[in-house]
Amino acid sequence: MSTTSTTTPASDDNDPLMFDEALTIAFRSTCNAMFLKVPELRSVVVVYDYYRNLNDAPNISKGLWLSAEGNEHKTPDSMSGSMGALLQSAAHILDENFQMHAMLQQQLTEVSKELLEKKNELEALKKGN
Repeated sequence: MSTTSTTTPASDDNDPLMFDEALTIAFRSTCNAMFLKVPELRSVVVVYDYYRNLNDAPNISKGLWLSAEGNEHKTPDSMSGSMGALLQSAAHILDENFQMHAMLQQQLTEVSKELLEKKNELEALKKGN
């Protein structure tokens, strides 16, 4: 993830922006406005998650990391704060994934029991004929 788009910018006004460039411009504008509006805001990390295999494409921007002090030189406390907030977000995502895993395991167990019951009923019917 970088603070700028990794794709080549559009050469003139007639060339449409790549979708990742448009995202970066939109989020940068919004974030810069929020830095002015909310003085407590120190940094912003935006992660782009694309459909299909676009997350693996090398020349597509994966996100944006902006600092209220400007992006040339992020301060150590801003870098540490960004990392801490990012880790907290990742922990939340992992927690939701573990909850989904537990739910899917429970559903799989229930379906497996139902399948076994139906299999036993079918075998009983076959023996009865």
